[in-house]
Formats: sequence, C-alpha cells, structure tokens
Amino acid sequence: MLTIKNIKELLRTVLYALILLALLQILVSNYEVEGPSMEPNLIQSERIFVNRLIYYRIDLNNLSRFLPYYQSEGHKSLFSKPERGDIIIFKYPPDPNKMFVKRVIGIPGDVVEIVNGNVYLNNEKLTEKYLTNSYSGKSIGPTTIENGFFFVLGDNRAESNDSRNGWLVPYDSIIGKAWILYWPINKLSLI
Repeated sequence: MLTIKNIKELLRTVLYALILLALLQILVSNYEVEGPSMEPNLIQSERIFVNRLIYYRIDLNNLSRFLPYYQSEGHKSLFSKPERGDIIIFKYPPDPNKMFVKRVIGIPGDVVEIVNGNVYLNNEKLTEKYLTNSYSGKSIGPTTIENGFFFVLGDNRAESNDSRNGWLVPYDSIIGKAWILYWPINKLSLI
C-alpha cells in the first residue's frame, strides 16, 4: 500500500535520478568511432565516453560584466587544456556538423613540420610509440600553431583526414577528451 510518505520518497528518488542523468549528460557524452583514421588504437564502431568537462573554459570577458572592478580578457580553462598526445573529439572545422576523433600533436606556439612521414615538433623528431605503421606522405610545414588552435593527426596516417590537409582545430570546436573505451565490452579500458 502506497502512503504519502512512500510517494514523497519515490518522487524524491526520481528527481535525484533525473538530476544525476542531467549532470552526466553535461559532463560525459558518448562517441562512436567512424572510419579507420585512429587504427589500431581506436577501431571503427568502437564506442568511447568523452570527458566534456576537462577542457571547459570560462569566458572571463563575461565574468567582468558581473564582478565590479574585475578586469580580464580571454578565457580560463577550469581543469586543463588539451595537451600533446591527448585524443580529442571535435567538430570538424570544414563541416561543423561532423565530429572527428584525432590525437593532438601541436599546441599553441608549437612549430610542426612533417618530412617524409616523420613529425618534427619544435625542431625535434617526435617519438610516436602509438603508431604501428609507417607513412611517408607529403611533407608540410614548418607551421607555427596560432593561439587558440591545435594541430591534430590520426594514428593511421595513411587513412586520416587531419591537419595535414590545411585545417587546425579551434579550441571552441573541441567537444572533449576521449576517456573510456566501453564497447565492445571485452575492450573496456581507459584511453
């Protein structure tokens, strides 16, 4: 028999569950890997959780409108900024309706150059232990990465549409950091 006390408890539990679900939707999203560009590290149709909060930025210009005597320009990251080696999910700059997953190679201020498939970062050859195949594609650069942009490459260089094609990823296009590989279940792991 349902009493008023039981109904209140049920409603409170449902409300807490809805709040938790809303928070999870804000903090974490899922992404299905499409295409072979990140093989063998991420394979087509695998599913990953994306940490959306880690790169979240606060617009300090808006903050200065609400706090008297506070003057600042730009943005401040709450937790961290994308770092070299991070696998990120972002809106594809030429078509923001598509989402891509790639590895960050160059961050603002870096100089990236590719010669005979070898990546040079700030004039030093980059050691890429996550690569399993060689690629001797076209040479590019040197390219200096502007503030607010990132140079990204797929791990499967022969099959990847990435920053070698003339586009960089703006910070505002980044959805989040690849966090957990959860499907297929036998490959459950942190990324």
